[in-house]
Amino acid sequence: MAALGLFMSLGASAQQNWFPSKWGPNDELGAANYLTPQLAADAAKLVKTGKTYSLGITVNTTTPA
Repeated sequence: MAALGLFMSLGASAQQNWFPSKWGPNDELGAANYLTPQLAADAAKLVKTGKTYSLGITVNTTTPA
Protein backbone atom coordinates (compact mmCIF):
# COMPACT_ATOMS: atom_id res chain seq x y z
CA MET A 1 0.00 0.00 0.00
CA ALA A 2 2.88 2.36 0.77
CA ALA A 3 4.32 1.72 -2.69
CA LEU A 4 1.02 2.76 -4.27
CA GLY A 5 1.02 6.00 -2.28
CA LEU A 6 4.62 6.71 -3.31
CA PHE A 7 3.79 5.98 -6.95
CA MET A 8 0.77 8.30 -6.89
CA SER A 9 2.74 11.15 -5.31
CA LEU A 10 5.58 10.77 -7.81
CA GLY A 11 3.12 10.94 -10.70
CA ALA A 12 1.66 14.23 -9.50
CA SER A 13 5.13 15.65 -8.85
CA ALA A 14 6.37 14.67 -12.32
CA GLN A 15 3.42 16.40 -13.97
CA GLN A 16 4.07 19.62 -12.08
CA ASN A 17 7.77 19.64 -12.99
CA TRP A 18 7.27 18.83 -16.67
CA PHE A 19 9.26 21.12 -18.99
CA PRO A 20 6.88 23.74 -20.39
CA SER A 21 6.12 23.62 -24.10
CA LYS A 22 7.09 26.67 -26.13
CA TRP A 23 3.68 26.32 -27.82
CA GLY A 24 1.66 26.66 -24.62
CA PRO A 25 0.33 24.47 -21.82
CA ASN A 26 -2.22 22.63 -24.00
CA ASP A 27 0.24 21.66 -26.74
CA GLU A 28 0.08 18.00 -27.80
CA LEU A 29 2.14 18.17 -31.01
CA GLY A 30 5.55 19.24 -29.73
CA ALA A 31 8.10 19.48 -32.56
CA ALA A 32 5.39 18.62 -35.11
CA ASN A 33 4.40 22.28 -34.75
CA TYR A 34 7.37 23.02 -37.03
CA LEU A 35 5.69 21.18 -39.93
CA THR A 36 4.06 23.49 -42.44
CA PRO A 37 2.28 22.98 -45.76
CA GLN A 38 5.34 24.45 -47.50
CA LEU A 39 7.68 21.95 -45.81
CA ALA A 40 5.38 19.09 -46.84
CA ALA A 41 5.34 20.34 -50.45
CA ASP A 42 9.14 20.68 -50.47
CA ALA A 43 9.50 17.13 -49.10
CA ALA A 44 7.12 15.77 -51.74
CA LYS A 45 9.40 17.19 -54.45
CA LEU A 46 12.17 14.88 -53.21
CA VAL A 47 10.19 11.73 -54.12
CA LYS A 48 11.76 10.08 -57.18
CA THR A 49 10.35 6.54 -57.52
CA GLY A 50 7.00 6.40 -55.74
CA LYS A 51 8.04 3.21 -53.96
CA THR A 52 6.63 2.77 -50.46
CA TYR A 53 7.97 0.90 -47.45
CA SER A 54 5.90 -0.45 -44.59
CA LEU A 55 7.23 0.79 -41.26
CA GLY A 56 4.68 -1.09 -39.17
CA ILE A 57 5.67 -4.00 -36.99
CA THR A 58 3.56 -6.62 -35.30
CA VAL A 59 3.45 -6.05 -31.56
CA ASN A 60 2.23 -8.76 -29.23
CA THR A 61 3.28 -10.70 -26.13
CA THR A 62 6.18 -12.36 -27.98
CA THR A 63 7.67 -9.10 -29.25
CA PRO A 64 10.94 -8.26 -27.44
CA ALA A 65 10.89 -5.14 -25.32
